[in-house]
Amino acid sequence: MVLKESCGRMNEPIEMNESTGTGKLSLKVFGVGSAGCNIAEHLQKSGLSGAEFIAVNTDSTVLSRNGVSHKMLVGRQTTGGLGAGGEADRGRSAIRENADDIEILCQNTDLVFVLAGLGGGTGTGAAPIIAARAKEAGALVICFVTLPFELEGRRKEEQAKEGLSDLKKSADGVICLPNQKVFKLIDESASLVDTFSTTNEYVAQGVRAIWKLVSETGELNVDFADLRSLIRSRHAQSSFATVEAGGSHRIRDAVDNLVKHPLLEEGKVLSHAEAVLVSISGASSLSMAELTRLTEQLHRHCEKAEVKIGANIDDTLGDQIIVTLIAANSEEEEETIAPIEVQSAPAGSAIAESEALDTHVEEQQEFPTAAPSPVGKSWRRRGKKNRAVHPQLPLDMIPKGRFDKSEPTLYKGEDLDVPTFVRRGMTLSVG
Repeated sequence: MVLKESCGRMNEPIEMNESTGTGKLSLKVFGVGSAGCNIAEHLQKSGLSGAEFIAVNTDSTVLSRNGVSHKMLVGRQTTGGLGAGGEADRGRSAIRENADDIEILCQNTDLVFVLAGLGGGTGTGAAPIIAARAKEAGALVICFVTLPFELEGRRKEEQAKEGLSDLKKSADGVICLPNQKVFKLIDESASLVDTFSTTNEYVAQGVRAIWKLVSETGELNVDFADLRSLIRSRHAQSSFATVEAGGSHRIRDAVDNLVKHPLLEEGKVLSHAEAVLVSISGASSLSMAELTRLTEQLHRHCEKAEVKIGANIDDTLGDQIIVTLIAANSEEEEETIAPIEVQSAPAGSAIAESEALDTHVEEQQEFPTAAPSPVGKSWRRRGKKNRAVHPQLPLDMIPKGRFDKSEPTLYKGEDLDVPTFVRRGMTLSVG
């Protein structure tokens, strides 16, 4: 693990704009699609100093109800202001009508956050193009996206996966928040509104943590150049979590809560991380010894990662500390479904791999209904329906027991001690 720290005065504003060479760091936050616009509205209301918010949607009615200060209706020719209808292709076509406007908006901007819910039409289709054009304008682009609940269906899940793949190709970093994992963090009796509000707040915490790290200097500072070198060109898919702890064992408790956090897959994310960004906030009682313990304990869980830690003092926290961790891995770990294990028969007579099983099923489906066979030549009983296809029964060779070492009984080159159905390659079915 590589730990990089830099010292600075508390809450000293950054005065250099990386893009223009003048002024403070500039930040634009794009909320894309209905879910993304809702997150942007929540974030703007909760406060994010120095940020410019833009709500982007294809649905004029939904957009008009959003409280974000700047609104952008895209794809008028494609959707007529009626939305993408859950179709990612329509979302892509819609944003292409206004892609040049996006790039112009992002000129002379240091950092761009793109917020979206994947699985629908506008967020899934438009967010990758917005990220790409913002990056072409010279900004560092980080996307915060939510993934659908399982109950939203397979189609949304597949569309979300495609959108996530597109985002990782176009953005510098993608931070995922699966709604299904958020569900584990809330009360089962929570209302639908409260559930999505919790999701919005989790995304907001991640955005605020990154922006605070790079826009203000603290006792330990992570500046914009550090952030850019940490994630640029990694095309990383990242995960994040925020925890609070207090008392005499607050560092240990905070690390334990991070390791057990559902959003970090109970520590699995940390063990595979290539880069880790940590933000810790506490009152003036926060000591260097505690920061050292935090570093050492994190090191046990992410030995391969480059780790950057930023610390800020906030006396309103009392004895509480707030730790936000973002872990990035440039290689996506695909979720694989284990193939169905089928006991194989000798000489490969049974289907042993799921791929072969799929082929077998497809072949069965390809056969059209057979024409009636001439009378007397059909092996099926008259009036009976076709029987269901059963899996083949894998049969192993039966040993000869006490006659195992005796000479075989041969007739015309065939071993008559071997059952006829085996010698002739006949297949028995279970039925």
